[in-house]
Amino acid sequence: MNYRIDKMTELDWEEVSCIYLEGINTGKATFQTEVPSWEDWDKGHVSSCRLVARLGDVVLGWGALSPTSSRCVYEGVAEVSVYIGEKYRGQGLGKILLENLIKQSEENGFWTLQSGIISENISSIALHESCGFRVLGIREKIAKMNTGKWHDVVLMERRSKNPELVTNKSEKAALIFNQGFNCSQAVFSVFCEELGLGEEVALKISCGFGGGMCQGEVCGAVTGAVMALGLKYGQSKSEDTESKEKTYEVVKEFCDSFKAIHSSIICKDLLDFDLSKENGRKIAREKGLFTNKCPKAIKDAINILEQIL
Repeated sequence: MNYRIDKMTELDWEEVSCIYLEGINTGKATFQTEVPSWEDWDKGHVSSCRLVARLGDVVLGWGALSPTSSRCVYEGVAEVSVYIGEKYRGQGLGKILLENLIKQSEENGFWTLQSGIISENISSIALHESCGFRVLGIREKIAKMNTGKWHDVVLMERRSKNPELVTNKSEKAALIFNQGFNCSQAVFSVFCEELGLGEEVALKISCGFGGGMCQGEVCGAVTGAVMALGLKYGQSKSEDTESKEKTYEVVKEFCDSFKAIHSSIICKDLLDFDLSKENGRKIAREKGLFTNKCPKAIKDAINILEQIL
């Protein structure tokens, strides 16, 4: 089907509202019972993130974001709406609209998208899962239709995979780690730019320290932190012994704080497996240690670093 994705305008509202009404009539797309006016709908939705799928001059479906809160701390969080015309459902159009809406949301600085889906709307739940949303939980019997039947709502959420949209260092490091970089890279890279080093160089420098130095020795999250401390306090002139001593001091402070939480800074002690051995790496992967234990070490390393720096 040769359709295109366009920005929604007021001129599209007549067709958009008809598709909205078709969704209302299914009894499982929304708890709304009537279509609002353009003016009311316009006030409640993000102006920069509204799309229509069009075939020639005909609107086949639409998607839009609405803010979840007026509080500034939630300015990057929005709720998703996607509606497809009755005649065009089941053709993959919803996924294309949602993917484009995700892309546009990230271009406009949104880091989290949410959706509350009536539990009977299985196709919508599957659509969101296919686009990276995960189920957070279920709100039981949260509202009812005109029929008087109470319905559960499935809460779904998608966190952007773009680290540039995340300002919290712990969360940014988690995203970097989940993209395939190692623990040392995740810790070091989130501090590098404020300390005068480019991210690309930081990722290269710290690459060899992942999985524990020599795969199993000093934890990569620790080595990443030590490098960040060196950038901040380190000695660059032979006569500057004060900076050297300061660096040793803060490194000891960091390691003591890390060991107070984890008892050790050695990777094979933290994971209970020796990553320098192939079988140790295999078992660690099978037990999910890289996804369960390593993120905690990364987060703790960053929290300690932020206090010292």
